[in-house]
Amino acid sequence: MTGLRLERDSSEPIYQQIAEQLRSQIASGALPLGCRLPTVRSLAGSLDVARQTVLEAYRLLGSWGLTEARVGDGTRVVRELPSAEARERLAALLASGPMADYEPLSSAGGLRSLATAVPDPALFLHDEFLAEIAELRNASPWAFYYAPPAGLPELRYALARERETAEAELLVTLGANHAIGLLLDELCSPGDQILVEEPGFLGMESFLTMRGLVAVRAPSGSAGLDLDALRSLVKGVKAILCWPSFGPATGSLAPLETRREIVRLAEERGIYVVEDAHYRPIAFYGQPPRLRSLSRSRFVVEVDSLSGYLAPGLRAGWVIADRELIGRLEQRVRGTGSAGLGFSQLALAGYLRKGRLAAHLERVIPRYRARRAALTSGLRFEWPDESAWFEPLGGLSVWVTLPTGGRYEDLYEQSLIRGVPFAPGALFGAPSNTLRLSFGTQRPESIQEAMAILGRLVRDRVR
Repeated sequence: MTGLRLERDSSEPIYQQIAEQLRSQIASGALPLGCRLPTVRSLAGSLDVARQTVLEAYRLLGSWGLTEARVGDGTRVVRELPSAEARERLAALLASGPMADYEPLSSAGGLRSLATAVPDPALFLHDEFLAEIAELRNASPWAFYYAPPAGLPELRYALARERETAEAELLVTLGANHAIGLLLDELCSPGDQILVEEPGFLGMESFLTMRGLVAVRAPSGSAGLDLDALRSLVKGVKAILCWPSFGPATGSLAPLETRREIVRLAEERGIYVVEDAHYRPIAFYGQPPRLRSLSRSRFVVEVDSLSGYLAPGLRAGWVIADRELIGRLEQRVRGTGSAGLGFSQLALAGYLRKGRLAAHLERVIPRYRARRAALTSGLRFEWPDESAWFEPLGGLSVWVTLPTGGRYEDLYEQSLIRGVPFAPGALFGAPSNTLRLSFGTQRPESIQEAMAILGRLVRDRVR
């Protein structure tokens, strides 16, 4: 092994210089997975440094989870690092918009990403869905045309049965964000105030700003929306946007009394409340009630999407609302040309009709529960005790507030370098000492490794 250059006059310790340069060689592939590093004695001799210096460098590499030392076998590379291209791609994606709109980078290139709150594509039995598409061979040629503005009758019927509502109260969309956008465009005008649960979804600020809407932020904790804040802020707003069941950032769960109060305030003041429920099916201890199960008032609207628990690439969501509002949304879809594709909606209708969604959830929820356990175990045992978080009862994410006074300016950058990225709280409009950790796309063992590496990074910045 060659190429290590030491700056002996630098303030950076020699052992750290050695470790950082070896880390760079692992990232570049010069030291591939399984490669054995030089013995402590030989590397110390070639660099003209003390053996203890090399030993400290190897210990540092091990603390990063990159190498492992075994008696009789030396020190070997046990984990790849993502390439610079992969890190740059993820950084650009995280900064550019909603995470649900892109394919998460996998761990194949050494990345153990905790940044994306999406279901694991490896858990989706795609052969079942492809079988539904294969059945369309004998379908009418019109199956490959645009779907009607409200969605194909077959899919509306299947979804209405799943959600125990009438077909006329359901409109198919291209996902949750498309559904929310349609509703805000129909119900609000530029300059209107929208009360939003904070933190909300990634990119929410730009989502509202592009429509000329003003966000009135109501804080959320482990029990969902703060009711005192909600009561004091609701005056003058045009609509409420909330996530009572496992919010996309926090994973919070609102109790029944909070749900009832949200509905009561909306009805009392004559304002619409939009519940985004697309993580609700990932419930570890029973599904919570939907707001529309508490009231069928025209002011209570539900948005859902398969992107939270099946496959984001299906681009399938829907709105459930009173018939008059559904009719208005249908006209808006017709005017904007944003209807879905007929063949994919037919295939999805068949998938639902055969009970495959229920079977999918029954199969994957225990796996997500195990992944949550791996992540929260890492928070308990690898992270500073002063970190604030709660264990979510569903969803795919945990929200963490780091100890005050820490130096976190480079935490995100260093997490990318080490292949364990997360979603910084700043992307949700939250303080710089907050972050979201998502466990959807990683297996428990990968989560454990990522949490150990991140925990060391955080501890180093708290001391």
